Amino acid sequence: AACHLLAGAVTSPEASLAARGRMAVKLGRAALSSLDHGYVLALLRRILDEEALPAAVRGELRLYVGAVLDNHAGQASAGLAEIALAWMNRALEASRRAHDPELKTAVLVNRATLLMHVGDPEAWRAVLEIPRDSGSPGERRQQLRASSNLAHACTCIGHYAHAESFLATGRRLWAEVSDPYLATCLDSTSVL
Repeated sequence: AACHLLAGAVTSPEASLAARGRMAVKLGRAALSSLDHGYVLALLRRILDEEALPAAVRGELRLYVGAVLDNHAGQASAGLAEIALAWMNRALEASRRAHDPELKTAVLVNRATLLMHVGDPEAWRAVLEIPRDSGSPGERRQQLRASSNLAHACTCIGHYAHAESFLATGRRLWAEVSDPYLATCLDSTSVL
């Protein structure tokens, strides 16, 4: 429902460029938890092509497009192209300057997931950098997302014992966070 409402607001002719940019970022975030992502991807790409957005907004939108392509649309190569490794380090630096614990956790999750998927030995250190005992609901959701993403990545690269450990952590966190999309991710990774 949030995606549909935000999509309508983003395309509203009365919205200013700044408002469209803010709403597009919220739409990208909402798409990460949505099962219906096709129209959101098309809209976000159109916004990236047509709008004269600030660099920070463009970068965040590209991050969401890449994550949705990789995680939801089954287009890992296209998703990873949107989230190039060199940009990941820049995103990490920007998240530290933002002083937003949820954003910082989200970027750390993305970094660890990306490194794990490409088999970079640095991935294990990146996993340890993800906060484990955060209090806010948003940070807990990011930790649940980390468990789900890392379980999937470990399954894909053959680290099955680690995948089981991440799944167990994810199931424990899901009891606290209760995100239907991430529950589906945990279940599908468990089957895989």
